[in-house]
Amino acid sequence: MKKYILYLLSSVVLFAAACEGGDRVSGADDDTFSIMLQSISPATTKVNIRLTSTGLERFGYIVEPRTADYVRPTAEEILADGLVSRVASSGSISFAVDKLMPGTDYAFSFVGIAADNTTTAVQTELFSTATVDGFALIEKAINGFSAYVGAPSSVAEGNVVKWAVTDIVRYALNGGDTGVVEMLNADERVAKNVVERSTWIDVTTCDGADILPGQPMWVLVGEFAEGQHAEWGAGHYTPAFTIGTTSGYFHKEKIVTGAPSALSASATLTASVRSNGTGKLVINPDAGVQTLHYMVLDEERYAALSHLLENKPSYMQWFVGSATAREYYGAKSATGAVAIDCSTLVLEKGKKYYLMVTLWGDAKGWSQGYKELSFMIPPAEPVAADNNIVAHRGGSKEAGAATPDNSIASLRYAQRLGCYASEADIYWTKDNRVIVAHADGSIKINGLHPWEHTLAELQSSGRLSNGETLPTLEEYLTETMKEGSCTKLWLDVKNCYVSSSQPGHDYVVKATQRSCEIIHEMGAEKWVEFIHTGYEPPLAASKAAADAIGVPFAWMANKYAATYANKGVKWANLDVKYIKDGISDTSDAIHTVESFTDRGIALSVYTIDDVTTVDYYAKRSDIKAITTNYPSRMLSRLKNMKN
Repeated sequence: MKKYILYLLSSVVLFAAACEGGDRVSGADDDTFSIMLQSISPATTKVNIRLTSTGLERFGYIVEPRTADYVRPTAEEILADGLVSRVASSGSISFAVDKLMPGTDYAFSFVGIAADNTTTAVQTELFSTATVDGFALIEKAINGFSAYVGAPSSVAEGNVVKWAVTDIVRYALNGGDTGVVEMLNADERVAKNVVERSTWIDVTTCDGADILPGQPMWVLVGEFAEGQHAEWGAGHYTPAFTIGTTSGYFHKEKIVTGAPSALSASATLTASVRSNGTGKLVINPDAGVQTLHYMVLDEERYAALSHLLENKPSYMQWFVGSATAREYYGAKSATGAVAIDCSTLVLEKGKKYYLMVTLWGDAKGWSQGYKELSFMIPPAEPVAADNNIVAHRGGSKEAGAATPDNSIASLRYAQRLGCYASEADIYWTKDNRVIVAHADGSIKINGLHPWEHTLAELQSSGRLSNGETLPTLEEYLTETMKEGSCTKLWLDVKNCYVSSSQPGHDYVVKATQRSCEIIHEMGAEKWVEFIHTGYEPPLAASKAAADAIGVPFAWMANKYAATYANKGVKWANLDVKYIKDGISDTSDAIHTVESFTDRGIALSVYTIDDVTTVDYYAKRSDIKAITTNYPSRMLSRLKNMKN
C-alpha cells in the first residue's frame, strides 16, 4: 500500500491520541535502543512533533490519513515509503509535518534505527485536524445569494483570499479544477474580489452576467500571494494553492438559485427541413411569452452539454437563456415568432439535431418554460413498398388503446408494419395551421369546430387517450419522413359541412392549400398523397393546389367514371360497397373497376376488413391500394398468398 506524506492545507485541532506499541523488527536491546514521543501539537497547517531517543542514529516516520480500514504500517513499510532523518547528538528530535487535509483523522507512525540497521518497535500516535471555518452559504435567493467568505488563520501574512462565481458549464469549458487559477485571474472584476478578513458578500452576478432563477453555479474561494501575472501584470495573481496536490486555502461549493415559477404560456416548434438541407425551423410563441431564447445543436454537442448539465431538464431550461449559452453555443434571444433559415446551420445527412427553446414570461425570467424539438434532414422519398395496404387512421383499431387514431403512435405502428401508407384526417384551423384529428359526427374536435379555433385552443381542449397532444401536420410529416421507411402519408381532407347554410367548403380548400404549402416547405412531395372529400364545390381549387406541387390527388365521390374524367381527376378512392363486377356502369350508384381503369383513372378501395374481400382485391393488379383497419392481419394474408 502506497503511503502519502504530503497533503492539502488545513487548520487543525488536537484529537485524543494514544501511543500504540509494536513488535521489534530485529533484536535490539530495549535498554540500549529506544525512541519515544515527547509531544505532538497539531497547528493550523501542520503538526509539530518532538521525539527523544537513546542509542539510535536515525529515525523513520510516516503520516497518513486514518480510514475505517486503516492498518498500522510495518517498519519495512515506514523505511520504504516514509521519511528518514538523523538523530541529533542530544538525542532530541523536533520537526513538523505540514500540508495536511482539514477535518481529517491522521496516524503518525515511527521507528528508531540503530547503526547496524536494527529497528525499534513501531509506535503510532493518532490525531485529527480541524475543518477550516472559512466559507458558508447563508441564503440561496432566486436572484442571487449571500455567502460568508473567510480569511482563516492559515492564510499567510501578506496573502489574500479571492473569490469568484462561475456557472457549471463555463467552469467545465474553462478547464474545470485545473483552470481555477485562470478563472480567479480572469479579469479586473474578479481581481478585485479580494477578502483580507472574514466577511459577508452578496452575489447577484455570475461571470459578469445577472444570476438567473434556477442557475447552478460553482463558488470558488482561494488563497493568493502578491506576484506578477503574465497577462494581467502586478497584483495578487500567484496562487498559494494547487488543487488536489499541495497546500493553500481553497474551497469550491455548488449552489443552485431558486427555481422560477412555471410559465403557463408555451410555443409551437416546427421543423420544415428539406432533403437538400434547406428549409426553416419556426418558433411560434403564445401571447404570454415575453422573450424566447433558442439554439440548435447537433447530437454530439447536445449529448456533451446534457452531461455537463447532469441530464437535468431544469438545468437545460436555465442554460439556454444564459450568457454562457450565447457566448459558447451561439444561443439567441427574440421577442415574437422566429424563423431560422436551415441553410445557415450547415446540416449533415444522417445526423440528428435539436432545437432548444427557453420561454420567459417576463424580462428577468421569474417564470419560465422549455420546449425542445429534434429533427434530421429527411430522405427525398420513401423506399419502395412491397404491398398496397393502407392503415386506416394508422391501424389504431387493430393496435389498441395505446395508439388512438390520428396519433403519432398510430403512424409509427403503420411504419413498423411497413404499410404502403398510413391514412390521417386533417382540418384547417383559424390561425392558418393544419391539425391532424378525426372530428365527431358534428365535425367537432373536443367540442370545437376546428376552423373556428386556433391550434393552441384546440390542443388545450384535450389530449389524445394516450396522453399525446393533438398533432400538427408538420409533426406528422416530420415523423413520416424517416430514413428507410416505405410508408407514405395519405391525407384525408375532411368535409366541413355543418348545414346548407354553413357548407364550410372554403375551409376544405384552405386545408388543402395550406397543407400543400407545408408539404412544399418541408420537401415532402414524394411522401404524401391526398384523398379528398366528395363534395364538388371545393374540388377544383383543392386539386389545383395539389397539382401545383405534384402530389397525387384522389376524389372520394361516388360518381360515374366519366364524371371523374370530365373533371380531370386521375384517381378515385371509393368505398368498396360501390364496386361490383359484371354490371353496366352507367350511373352514380355502382361501378366496376374497369370503368375507371379503362379511362386511365387509378382506383383504390376502402375500408376492407374481411379476408375474403382483401384476397379478391389483393389479386388484382389494377387496384392502386386497399385501406383497412387491420393492416397487420392483411399484410400477413398477402404474405401467405405470395408463398
